[in-house]
Amino acid sequence: MADYSITAVDRRVVFSGSAGTGPYAFTFPILAQTDIAVFKDSTKLTLTADYTVTINAANGTGSVTLASAASGSNTITITGARSIERTTDFVTAGDLLASSLNTELDSQTIFVQQVSEDASRAIKAPVTDPTSINMTLPPKADRLSKVLDFNATTGDPQAVNEIGTNRGSWSAGIQYKTRDLVKDTTTNNIFQANADHTSSGSLPITSNSDSGKWILLVNAEASTSSQTAAAASAAAALVSQNAAATSATSSATSASTSTTQAGISTTKASEAAASAASAAASFDSFDDRFLGAKSSDPTVDNDGATLLDGALYFDTTNNVMKVRDQGNTTWLRTTPTSSDQTAINTVNANASNINTVAGVAANVTTVAGVASNVTTVAGISSNVTAVAGDATDIGTVAADIGGSNNIGTVSSNISNVNTVAANNANISTVAGIGANVTSVANIASDVTSVAGVATQVSAVGAQFCGYTFNTGTNTAVSPGSGKLSFNNATLANVTQISISDVDIDGNNLEGFLTYFDDSTNTTSKATVSIRTGDRDVIWLNVTSISDETGFVKFNVQHISSAGTFNSNERVFVGLSRTGDVGQNGTGSGTVVGPSSSTNNALVRWDTTTGELVQDSTATLSDSGALSTASVTITGSTQHGVLLGSGSGSAVASTALGSANQVLTSNGAGNAPTFQDIQGGPGLDGGGTGEESVIRTNKNQISGNVSLSVAAGSNGLSIGPLTVTDGSSVTIADTATWTIF
Repeated sequence: MADYSITAVDRRVVFSGSAGTGPYAFTFPILAQTDIAVFKDSTKLTLTADYTVTINAANGTGSVTLASAASGSNTITITGARSIERTTDFVTAGDLLASSLNTELDSQTIFVQQVSEDASRAIKAPVTDPTSINMTLPPKADRLSKVLDFNATTGDPQAVNEIGTNRGSWSAGIQYKTRDLVKDTTTNNIFQANADHTSSGSLPITSNSDSGKWILLVNAEASTSSQTAAAASAAAALVSQNAAATSATSSATSASTSTTQAGISTTKASEAAASAASAAASFDSFDDRFLGAKSSDPTVDNDGATLLDGALYFDTTNNVMKVRDQGNTTWLRTTPTSSDQTAINTVNANASNINTVAGVAANVTTVAGVASNVTTVAGISSNVTAVAGDATDIGTVAADIGGSNNIGTVSSNISNVNTVAANNANISTVAGIGANVTSVANIASDVTSVAGVATQVSAVGAQFCGYTFNTGTNTAVSPGSGKLSFNNATLANVTQISISDVDIDGNNLEGFLTYFDDSTNTTSKATVSIRTGDRDVIWLNVTSISDETGFVKFNVQHISSAGTFNSNERVFVGLSRTGDVGQNGTGSGTVVGPSSSTNNALVRWDTTTGELVQDSTATLSDSGALSTASVTITGSTQHGVLLGSGSGSAVASTALGSANQVLTSNGAGNAPTFQDIQGGPGLDGGGTGEESVIRTNKNQISGNVSLSVAAGSNGLSIGPLTVTDGSSVTIADTATWTIF
């Protein structure tokens, strides 16, 4: 979206090619590189292959650099050439975005300027001419091989024959066109071609095989012969007169005869002189009307006399024939120059547009009469377009005025309306998020609650700053006043941003921007969000800040982003400062952990500084289960057995036992101890002395007994034994029970 005005300026500039490859600057604003056409002489160049375009982001003007250097003899022309088309379509109740409106309005203004520039180079009648003037050219068939002329009565254009183009002296092998003029150097006769042909043969033209293709215009040969004959007659008369005078002195009788002969000679001399004068007058008359070839417009004829109306000469500078308009004391071209022909071709290519403008000439005249109003309207063109887009609503308003007159009611509340108008930008924003507005309406009570903390909300809003986006990626230099830039065109790869000290409104925010570097947090100074009016956004974590000349540079880490940021697009910057690192505890230092750890691992000290902790292999699950590869008990209970204390929070260990002892229960509430292996109670009822070597067993089995021992093992009892009724003894297949 362009963010600059389309100024009133001609959309065409012409340069000499003396600047080589350029750059050649153009002063009319464009929206894209394809909005211009570039010509080298009459050849249209191709973008990228033949030239490149640089656009000034501030005002849309720019320059063209050629791929191949031009020379001073070349002409470089740059003209507006934006394709006349509409690329947007606004629908009822749809989004009406400022970016789309600006692009459309800018395009419309550019289209009008392009047509105006084309029309300015067309042949047209002055605005003061009569309304009956008809500037339509004659049909093609009527103007072929003709020159453009204007009717002596109506002033309308018409096609007439030209005397022809002076091609100089005749030569063989030359392609001559109908009406070309040549001179026969053997006779000095002037001929006009009556057919297109390539000359052949030799002079004189009158005896040439192509003589039928030429019309004799000036018979200089006959004039010369007459002049020569007249001169000869005059000489003969003079001789006769001298002879007569001689005869008169020798014979008086011959006097009358001599006198008679002298009279005859004098008569012949007079006739010869008259013939010579006539030939000279005929040549002078032609010489006064056809002045020959000249490099500039003559002010007198070849004799130094006043120019004749309709006199001709060939302009060797522009290679065109010119005719004298003595009434207006000016020379008129009978054929266009190559540059004029290019202009005519351009006008012809735009004939449909010119005809369209001509078809609304009355409207154009009306608009010209209110030019000051048009200028005023042009200054609010965006508003006019907005109104045009609301034509249906305007019709509704007109109907209301004639009906219920709700508008009159609104008029009585005009102060409120003005208040709303002052917030037009916000209203447009709200209109673009209608669904969200409805959602907000459904939580009106919450909105009221937020309104109660308006001061705090304003404090948050104050941290949003307005800038325009610079697409350049060199963040080592200032992005320009009121601008910001990223160091990478891909949002996800942005690691650095530069922000001008001055925002778009001219406020110096250097102190505000550098304030966020005051956080003592070494990994995150702040979080920054950058948004556009089209909902493009990027969130970044600020790791460090440096104050540069004219701008502040932020080193950042990408968090999230969406959309695309365009050149000169309005952006809003919001910053949230990270809190300072908390104070150290009462110990001697700050405890620092590893960069990563194992989930649920127990923390243990690293070294003896009391400031470093590390991971361990012991884990404590969320359910409280402790897991470790091994546990070592140190001290006097080494190699003892860990015991639950019964309280669920402490452990203890047994005393050390002796070799071959087993851990034996000592009854409920007593810790087990290591004891010697015992087969059963001794004779003394359970002693541990010498009597323990004699074991006893019951002599009666009451209940079911199952003997299951490892294969190859035996069970031993001392009989006799009695098995009571209802009891049983089951011996496994792999066991043996022996009763002594």
